[in-house]
Amino acid sequence: MEEQTPVLEMRDIVKVYPDGTKALKGVTIKVYEGEILGLLGENGAGKTTLMKILFGMLKPTKGKIFLRGKEVRFKSPADAIANGIGMVHQHFTLVEVFNALENIILGMEGHGLLSKIDVESARKKLQKLMGELNFQVPLDVPVENLPVGIQQRIEILKMLYRDVNILILDEPTAVLTPIEVRELFAVLKKLKEQGKTIIFISHKLNEVMEITDRVTVIRKGEVVGTVKTSEATPQLLARMMVGRDVVLRIEKPPKEPGDVVFRVENLWVKGDRGEEAVRGLTFEVHAGEIFGIAGVEGNGQSELIEAIAGLRKIEKGKVYL
Repeated sequence: MEEQTPVLEMRDIVKVYPDGTKALKGVTIKVYEGEILGLLGENGAGKTTLMKILFGMLKPTKGKIFLRGKEVRFKSPADAIANGIGMVHQHFTLVEVFNALENIILGMEGHGLLSKIDVESARKKLQKLMGELNFQVPLDVPVENLPVGIQQRIEILKMLYRDVNILILDEPTAVLTPIEVRELFAVLKKLKEQGKTIIFISHKLNEVMEITDRVTVIRKGEVVGTVKTSEATPQLLARMMVGRDVVLRIEKPPKEPGDVVFRVENLWVKGDRGEEAVRGLTFEVHAGEIFGIAGVEGNGQSELIEAIAGLRKIEKGKVYL
């Protein structure tokens, strides 16, 4: 693979913010056609900043970008998309009151005052695309009524509808259930079979090991190295990420919980749109324990914590300390 000409190369990219923060310190990455490249690093390592530069959202302080051997400069995401590069952000950029179809074609109406998009042609193209990928979304439902996993599908389809060849996914599994992760990976494999190139930003070792062909590791704004996934181990990647050996298993001695120090009883809390985000939740926390609240984003965790902290009104139920 190293003997091929990269479809994309970012060479010696430096990003210094006005306050003097050096987010990127001369990063070089190469991406080859038809591969899934993992961009791995801790939170704050510079992965998203690098990809925002590639997508035309940020201007590099120094460095060059080459697409199929030719130097390019993107002044905006529209430039990047016109050159076949699309990015799906960790935080979605959808208009909640629009339906999926409207969100996907938004911005493609043309440039003339009377220029319109053929909505029915767009619908047919999308239905064909969804059929090929087995990646369905309800096109006529307002986005605000759709779960987070479906909203992400809309973001991906928005880029594929624009015929991008290089797709950047920024922490795409952060909002997905395990089943949705499986479905996403199946789609990524199909896109790879079609010749698409994917850059998969993550800090999850198991997912990078499963879905990527090669992994480039970034630490504190610098590339630590690039390895073939088939030759890597989670231990090696973790060491590259943090600069030291990491114990991937936590040994916890058995512990008897103490008295109940905090209790939530039959708690009901509404979300920002008036929906019932927390419905009759009850739990207890004991002295000397670490109590975990797990769930995919958008399932009421934020509203629960805000209600407990007094930042959001409790509709019903009680909190005991």
